[in-house]
Amino acid sequence: GVWANVTVNNITFRNITATVGVGQMGGCFVCNSGWLACRDINFDRVHLKVEGSSTGAQCSFRNVFGTGVDVSPKSCFPPALIDPSGDQ
Repeated sequence: GVWANVTVNNITFRNITATVGVGQMGGCFVCNSGWLACRDINFDRVHLKVEGSSTGAQCSFRNVFGTGVDVSPKSCFPPALIDPSGDQ
């Protein structure tokens, strides 16, 4: 697990175009749960693909919430925070 008592909020990844190797993740974003979840993690014009393919690189999010504008593939779109109290 992630063992830190620091909140990470209001981060924007902007104008990123990247290619990952076959079998590699485009991104794995992990934070603690509850009030230590990462919030306002925003992707703006982020495009990740797999080398030698038109396939998008996969991303995963755990306890990370935000928004996305012009993001591909769809798995790299940060999930929205459903419960603003952080009790997820």
